[in-house]
Amino acid sequence: MKQKGFYDLLLKLNDQIEGNYVVKELTHEKDYIKDWDHYLVKQFNNNFLLTKLKSYTTLEEKLAFLNSLIGKTNVEEQLLPQILLKIHDDNPNEYHNTIRLTDNHLFTNQNAQELINELNKEIRTADEVHFIFPFISKAILNKIEASIAIANKCHTKIRLITTTFDNMAAFVNLEELTHLVTTYDNFEIRVEDNLEKRSERIHIKASIFCRKSGFGTAIIGSSNLTYRGMVRGREWNIKVNEFANPQLYEQLLTEYETIWTDRLVNFNNPTERADLLNRIHLAQEEIINNQFNQTTEFLTTRKYLYDFQKEIVNKLKNRRKQGKNKHLIIMATGTGKTVVSAFDYQNQIKENNNVKPTILFLAHQKEIVDQALLTFQSVLRDKSFGEVLYDQMTYQNNNYLFATIQTIHNRLSDFDTQHFDIIIFDEAHHIAAKTFDRVFNYFKPKQLLGLTATPERTDGKTILKYFDNEFASELRLWDAVNQRLLCPFDYYCIDDPTSDLTGVDLNNDEALFQKLNTTSRNELLYQMINKYLGHYAKPMCVIFCITTEHARIVTEFLTKKGLKASYLTSEVNSNRTAILNDFKKNAD
Repeated sequence: MKQKGFYDLLLKLNDQIEGNYVVKELTHEKDYIKDWDHYLVKQFNNNFLLTKLKSYTTLEEKLAFLNSLIGKTNVEEQLLPQILLKIHDDNPNEYHNTIRLTDNHLFTNQNAQELINELNKEIRTADEVHFIFPFISKAILNKIEASIAIANKCHTKIRLITTTFDNMAAFVNLEELTHLVTTYDNFEIRVEDNLEKRSERIHIKASIFCRKSGFGTAIIGSSNLTYRGMVRGREWNIKVNEFANPQLYEQLLTEYETIWTDRLVNFNNPTERADLLNRIHLAQEEIINNQFNQTTEFLTTRKYLYDFQKEIVNKLKNRRKQGKNKHLIIMATGTGKTVVSAFDYQNQIKENNNVKPTILFLAHQKEIVDQALLTFQSVLRDKSFGEVLYDQMTYQNNNYLFATIQTIHNRLSDFDTQHFDIIIFDEAHHIAAKTFDRVFNYFKPKQLLGLTATPERTDGKTILKYFDNEFASELRLWDAVNQRLLCPFDYYCIDDPTSDLTGVDLNNDEALFQKLNTTSRNELLYQMINKYLGHYAKPMCVIFCITTEHARIVTEFLTKKGLKASYLTSEVNSNRTAILNDFKKNAD
């Protein structure tokens, strides 16, 4: 017995399905089939039959041969093959199938609306639908919503994965998606929020249509769910079927499920949806007003955690319950150390009867200090929270400070040893250095948090002794890459025949500068940039130099070679913000 649903196969006139005689629709369906040999072979899923079938001339002869193989010799009782399209239920769908469920097909948009018509047919005849499109327009949603409504009445589950793409959802109609999830019970949506510019953005455009009959289909290609993608643009989309390609079809389902269970925003969850919509709205509003300043960054900074970050925050909370007050967090660069510390601080506010504990956040560069304060303000949703302290700055309130280690080191006398409830050391591997060590030993906070990606030091000194000889949590670079939290990278060990460092003290910057500051080595550097990055692809590159003078000389050399280069040192203060912003934008 076969289940109700849509099929694409040959049946005898007296076949029964779930106690009902089969309704055989469109008796001239055979006229649409161009290659009966391949079609008949697919019915039996035995490709070795193809050669034998081709030896027969007429369709009747081919059917007689196949029926003889399976013991059905009364060919005259079969008549010409009639194709089962649907086993009727109480609410039959209209079904016109010029493209069969067992056909592979290339859509090129040369026949306008062909792809849209196919989507509508597939939605109405599927038991489950899985969409994934980065760009979605209202115009196309309007064209398929009637089919969505019919599918919803039949309790067909429809799932959709999309993205905010450019951080502001300029290419996806979130309002229309809100309409879908609030109107149709069986419609589920997940959104990849590209605010954080993840290493693996979703660029897939595909639709998968599952059928209990075993005649599932999928359409994969270049078209987004937009008018240009589905109707007007030059696009290629290929339809494949489960019947002829079961392994490929199963792989598509598996890959889709992997993405669906990834770190995506649950758009069906009212809280997550409202949070995303509010952030997008504020970001779009700022762009419209052309206010490209820190306020925009503040409004658009993510204020939720990924699962792996939640796990770390929960570990810190549990450690405090256990009476521990020193915590060293190892997190690979780019996995959100500052974000984790901000959410942990938010937890400590709650643990402190909603009273903000005094806090000192320490970093070795003022750009990191600025960004850290912005992150805390965003998580707390309080633009007035905290002050930065570096160079010759003064503060109004010393209870919530984000400062460079050098500045605090020079102003230790301004503070009582127990003034801060919480002290956070960013780049905590520097603690073993004299400046950090003095600051560390001066203060007596209630809670101490160290953040670093690389706890191991080149001088062999350990920082574990500062944190009760244990890691509170550990996420190494290789683990982050394996878990797809960071993008993979290539690491090249490049031979340098231009320099001989024999007998040179590698800890002596001036001696190294004298050896490496040569035209031949700079030429080698330029050649490697061209070899591994390409000159005309406008790559972005960071070069670490030995001294400030070395940085200036390398910059001048590369500039003369036609590359756009700037250098940034502790001595460059007046235009360092402009240099960094220019680099981030990769401006011409």
